[in-house]
Amino acid sequence: MYVVIAELSVLWRLGILGADSAISKGIDYGKALEMCKDSMDFLGIGASKLIGVRDEFRSAMTRCHRDERPIRLLLCPPTIPDLFR
Repeated sequence: MYVVIAELSVLWRLGILGADSAISKGIDYGKALEMCKDSMDFLGIGASKLIGVRDEFRSAMTRCHRDERPIRLLLCPPTIPDLFR
């Protein structure tokens, strides 16, 4: 039990409040964007799932941008051959 709590505390300090193995089992993208309150970093392939909930995405961008801590998106095009190695 201590190991699980120690591992979770590392994630919490990074700002990760939850994770699910599949979106169908957890929160949807709109709700995830609503949970972003003062900063946002995203790493992924494309971002179609985020912009698929356009209103929530726009709201999160407005709410989370700070001059001293801008929103960061690190995206990889889904057509890069290295993804399939």
